[in-house]
Amino acid sequence: MIISHNRDKLYNSVIYFLKHTKYCYKTKLMKLLFFLDFFHFRETGASVTGLEYYAWDFGPYPVEFGNKISDNDPEVTSFLRIVKSEGNIKLIPKKSFNDKYLTKRELRLLEEISFIFKNAKAYEITEISHLKNTPWDRTIKEKGDRAKIDYWLALEEHSPSMADIMENVRDRKIIERAFE
Repeated sequence: MIISHNRDKLYNSVIYFLKHTKYCYKTKLMKLLFFLDFFHFRETGASVTGLEYYAWDFGPYPVEFGNKISDNDPEVTSFLRIVKSEGNIKLIPKKSFNDKYLTKRELRLLEEISFIFKNAKAYEITEISHLKNTPWDRTIKEKGDRAKIDYWLALEEHSPSMADIMENVRDRKIIERAFE
């Protein structure tokens, strides 16, 4: 019998991102989870959280989990305090991070993604998730708005790597500094 700890991994990944990045409101969190799952799938053929993502206007969105946050679902509110203010949904962990069910690879990816996007705001990550040939971009072009994003697109040769994304973030920061 295979036992899945996807929910434990999801909740602890959420807590990790909330604790290790700034400006981590709901929108940014959804994008960080997408990167975690798709980069993990690229390396192993499996997602971390088990979430399904859909190609919405502002990027990949895990509808089921996102709706649970919006609806103050008891499952989510058991580990998160949800505060709605000024158009943002702020999430505050009620529990401490626990790496019990996470593998070394999953922990490494959490750390790398948090490092890359530590100071990024949601709109900056949106630009990256919308890069040409990302799974989101391919899904929008081939299936249309709100279609399910196939994890297999993460394996496509032209799908951006972690290094590509880091380079994009670095380039953006250099350009921003030039105009300060």
